[in-house]
Amino acid sequence: MSEEASKLLGKPRVNKKKYMTDEILALCDQSRSLKKRKKESECGKQYRDTNLKVKRSIKEATEKWIEDQCEDIENSLEHNNITTECGQNYGPSDWSSPYPKKRDLKLCQNYRTISLISHPSKVMLKVILNRLKPEAEKIIAEEQAGFRPGRSTVEQICNVRILMEKYLQHQQELHHVFIDFKKPFDRV
Repeated sequence: MSEEASKLLGKPRVNKKKYMTDEILALCDQSRSLKKRKKESECGKQYRDTNLKVKRSIKEATEKWIEDQCEDIENSLEHNNITTECGQNYGPSDWSSPYPKKRDLKLCQNYRTISLISHPSKVMLKVILNRLKPEAEKIIAEEQAGFRPGRSTVEQICNVRILMEKYLQHQQELHHVFIDFKKPFDRV
């Protein structure tokens, strides 16, 4: 009975992308039917025109959907309810996924995370990052050079060398501490 129903009704249309509308899907169906008859003289031009319409409509729908998502995020940021608003749509489980390495999987260090963040979530993260950067610059010490714009760890190495030379000139003791960062991080 289900076979007969599927023959009569066809497969149900599933919207995989949230921005896909019924109009776009109808245009896709029309484009597919014209593609089958593309060899006929009139159908070839109609197929190209319809296919172009499909691409334009998908692009416009995608841009509109992303703009709507950005507006929602900005509104929730203005009303200080970003965690409740965006937590419903983009949960932390969607943000990253652990990917095992070849070693013992019982140890946490043998996993790396792969980012599975959707585009609207990436926009939200950029907004948050741009708001946090000025605050972080106020907190971070002037001596911190790594991972900061306009600064380099090479400058710090040069500073250490100059410091060593000055201490040698004045014949004073100088003590250094070097930390091995290979243990907590995969690649340094």
